Amino acid sequence: MRVWSGPGFLWPLSTNQLRAYFEESRSGQRLLWSADAIKDGALVGHASLALKAEGAVGRLGRVLVDPARRGEGLGRALVTSAVTAGFAQTRIDTLTLGVYRHNTAAHQLYESIGFLATQTPIAATTIGDRSWDSIEMQLPRRSFVPTKA
Repeated sequence: MRVWSGPGFLWPLSTNQLRAYFEESRSGQRLLWSADAIKDGALVGHASLALKAEGAVGRLGRVLVDPARRGEGLGRALVTSAVTAGFAQTRIDTLTLGVYRHNTAAHQLYESIGFLATQTPIAATTIGDRSWDSIEMQLPRRSFVPTKA
């Protein structure tokens, strides 16, 4: 969890964690979404979109899904909703994100939504004694075809 979302989040997400992140994001440079389960209202996911380059580029990040709920399509619904809302609520031309190379499920999900790997060199992050490669991906507004999540 810490690797994907930084030190600010622990699962299960709590109101206090989200409130602190919201306060940190109040500058208007970040849009935030949280997803809850229809049945019981439990928090099942979160995503954010940071605006970069004077609002021309948005960076999708902190995409989190309840580990116990993986495989239910929640990640697809969350990312599709965040991308759709990001383009609808801003003037950004391109969405970007980074995904660890070994996270093939996420990589495939992003590609299925329309994100493509960029020519940007792959960055490595050291986690403990391991090096984790990440792939930069982008989705231009003109290439996004909204679909039902």
